[in-house]
Order: sequence, then C-alpha cells, then structure tokens
Amino acid sequence: MLLMTAMSTFVTGSALTQMQDLTATVSPSQSSLDACLTAIDITDCRSGAINGSLDFGIDQSTGDVKIDNFNLVVGQIDWTLDAGFLGGVDATLQDGATASYAGATQTVSSSGGNFTFPVVPFNLNGTVDYDGYGIAGIIIGSGSQVVDIAESTEISGSYSVSGETATVTVSIPIDYLFDLSGNNVLIQGSITVVASGTLPPPPPSCPADLNNDGQVGFADLSLILSAWEASDAGDANGDGQTNFADISVVLSEWGSDC
Repeated sequence: MLLMTAMSTFVTGSALTQMQDLTATVSPSQSSLDACLTAIDITDCRSGAINGSLDFGIDQSTGDVKIDNFNLVVGQIDWTLDAGFLGGVDATLQDGATASYAGATQTVSSSGGNFTFPVVPFNLNGTVDYDGYGIAGIIIGSGSQVVDIAESTEISGSYSVSGETATVTVSIPIDYLFDLSGNNVLIQGSITVVASGTLPPPPPSCPADLNNDGQVGFADLSLILSAWEASDAGDANGDGQTNFADISVVLSEWGSDC
C-alpha cells in the first residue's frame, strides 16, 4: 500500500527527458573574440580567433536546451593606441587566454532554435603586455597585466540540426575595467562561438517499454524493481537512475502498446 501511494504521488510530477548531449568543437574560422581596448581616451578594436569546445544539450521534442560547460582558448590580439605626436601604447593579449564556464548545468526553453541563458557565470583569464612610447608612454609605462575576469552575464544563441550534426552559435558579451599604472583601461566586446558536433542516437520512442516486448505493463514494473537504485536497467525517464521517477513513467503509460 505504501509503495502504491508513493507511486501515485509521482505520476503527476514525472517528465520524460529527450535531451541529447552534445560535445561540439569550435570552428576557429567562424569564432572570435572581438574586443575594443580603451586607455587614455584612445580606442582600438581588434579580433582574435577562438578554439575549444562546448558541452551542450538539445531536446528536439520540446526545444529545451542546456549548457553543461565550455572551454575556449583565445588567439593573440594586438592593439595599437595611437595618440599621434603624443606617442601611444602597443598592447597584446597573449596567445592562450582562456574563457571557461563557471557554473552548474542550466536548462532553458528555445523558440525556433533561438535561446537565452539569463545568468551565465564564466571566467576570462589572460595576460596583456603593453609598451608605451612618447608622452603616452610616460603616462602608461610598459609591463604586463594579468586579466582575471569573473563575470555573470546573459548569453544568447541558436542551434540547428541537420541529420546527426548539430551546430550551436552563442554570443558572450565582455565588459571589463581594470587599472593600469593608475589609469582606467576598458576592454569591451563579445565572444562569438560557432561549434558543431554529432548528436547521439535519440532516446527510445517508447521509454516506458523497458523490456521491449511492445507493451507497458507488469514486466516493465518488475524490471524497475529488480534494478532499484542499483543500475540504470530500469531507467525509463533517461536520468541515469532507477527510482520512483521511473515507476511514474511506466504508470503513466500503463497498458499502452508500443
């Protein structure tokens, strides 16, 4: 009786997940950090290529998407802040700067393949070498500055699926102010990432039919109980575990033909 009561409680709260995990490789020719460096009231905008990977998930049945992780490596960026007869500053973001996800898995809905994650924490780490000359050089000087940005920002993007290949495009805004020899230096811009990968096979169309006999019934319930919290053999909802959530899936499809 206690078991049946618990099972009934879980029926209304269950949800099948059709999420397909995706490890997408970044396309350097389509991905970049586009950044403007501003110091001593002079701005220069340049770009650097992006490499790396994006761990994502797509539920093609509902349109839900998730982000698990991203690890990006930025190529060298050279800025020239030219102050004319006053001199200027040459600055370089050294090759190998990184941008990495710093949060837990998030899931949001999408519309027409477009999505927005409202709050995404990430870290941007790198080193900027700078060399001032002329009067500007006296103000700024020369040296190296470690850039260590910990931000939370909105990330928007889109995805498309063609056969087994999924392509994800995301945009990550950058806006960081730091001190350089007593002067405010501003880095503004965005990281644009285009990444593609192969989707795994979709989940079964009738996940409640655990023993694949074409019907949902006692045999499937028995399989869940025999694998209870011991293996994923009774995993009907695709979360990698066998528990009450799987019983609720079977009960919600009870008596159905697959």
